[in-house]
This record gives sequence, structure tokens and C-alpha cells, in this order.
Amino acid sequence: NPRLLKSGLTPPGTYRELWATLTAGSVWQGEFVNRHKDGTHYHESASISPLYQENGQLTHYVAIKTNITELKHALDKLKSSENRLSMAKNVAGLGVFDFDLVEGKLELDRRARRLWGFGPDEPVTFASFITCVHPDDQVANRAAIDRALTPGNDGKYNAEFRIIGQADSGLRYVA
Repeated sequence: NPRLLKSGLTPPGTYRELWATLTAGSVWQGEFVNRHKDGTHYHESASISPLYQENGQLTHYVAIKTNITELKHALDKLKSSENRLSMAKNVAGLGVFDFDLVEGKLELDRRARRLWGFGPDEPVTFASFITCVHPDDQVANRAAIDRALTPGNDGKYNAEFRIIGQADSGLRYVA
């Protein structure tokens, strides 16, 4: 009986949602915090389906479950690490941008968007990003980008340049 596994840590609403979904004849997917025989807790991903006879009578439920405890711990560590990095970045007054070459997307955090003069939801393309670089610094900046992208190099992008803010045309120094 699955009740033997109940830890008391899964919110009651999860079970209400599970039974409402199954009673409606649909597949339920979600997570539980359950308990091993030794009393230790584990996280479980579950997909539960009602099974019916040909005449439409409900006969069973079938569940596919996966222990995702290690995944949850890894995600918690990643979130904690991201929070610490964010705090350090904010204390240092840093703005960060990231260019995903595979997707061709450029991501800027709030501070970098403010420095460049882009709005919080404004899409930023590589072209609009590079347009903000001071004209006298564009050649050196492009060379730094090319060095970072050259196979065999370490992939590091190191450059110091000036930008002209989109919103206020203010000159800013970036490293």
C-alpha cells in the first residue's frame, strides 16, 4: 500500500489534485516526498494512469515512479550557488552578459541592461549589443570576440572598451 511510504511532507493539495485528475480519467504527473522503511526521506517523480476494462469499468491504477532525490539535491546546490554568485555580483556592482553561440541569443542581467541602456524586456541582438560599443573600440572588441571563438584558444573573452548607453547616450567603461 503506497500509504506506507507517506512521509507527511507532500502537501495535501498534491493528493487532492492526483485524485481529481485520476477520477476524471486522466493521467496524473507530479512529485512526492516519501519515506524509506528506515525512515529516511526521498523525492519521487510519478506518473499514474487509471486502467479500464473494455466495458469502461475502472480496474486498476498503474504508476511509473523514479527516485529523483539526487537530482533534487543537485538542483538545490545549483540554486544555492547561483544565489551566492548573484549576491557577489550585486555587491561588486557587476553587470554580466552571456552570448549563446548555439542559439544565437544574447542575455544580459539587470545591471548590464541598465549599463547598455536596454529595457528589462527589450530583446537584445548581437547587432544591437555591438552597436553600443564606442566606434573607436569596435575593432579591438571584435578582435577579442574572434580570439575567444577561435578553436584551440581557451574561449575566454577579455576586453576593455567603452559603450554608449542606448537610453541616455552616456559613455561607460566596460571590462
